[in-house]
Amino acid sequence: MEAEIGHVGGEEDGLKTNQVPISDMSVVSRFYKSCPVDLLAIAAGSVHGHYKTPPHLHFDLIKKVSEHLKVPLVLHGGSGIPVEQVKQAIKCGICKVNIGTELKEANVKAIRQYLIDHPDSFDMRTAETLGQKAMLDVVVAKIKMCGADGHVR
Repeated sequence: MEAEIGHVGGEEDGLKTNQVPISDMSVVSRFYKSCPVDLLAIAAGSVHGHYKTPPHLHFDLIKKVSEHLKVPLVLHGGSGIPVEQVKQAIKCGICKVNIGTELKEANVKAIRQYLIDHPDSFDMRTAETLGQKAMLDVVVAKIKMCGADGHVR
């Protein structure tokens, strides 16, 4: 079971906020002690969707939560975070990185390009296959970025 404590800002599921909230350690600790989930996403400077300003992750908070609670942490809003920040977050305790926005964009871009190049086509299977391939390319690149390639069990 994965839980998101507090609120990671940005836009998701039709909800939108311009804030970049940061989780309070005491609230995170109290939540986890009353509801010990398997994975925990905290608000540490990331947002869902697109970034309006360059992201700045709070590595001190990530490390503090990881060391104090000993729970695998999840980085929601991983799309658009610079590679070095993602790598540092992993060193501080992030075990899972969510990258939905980049996957959705790769999918739509590939399908859109196919339909532009083939305006008379009505077979969406080909367009969908190209979209899936584009998403797979993103996933492979992100797995490598996180240093997780070759770790399939």
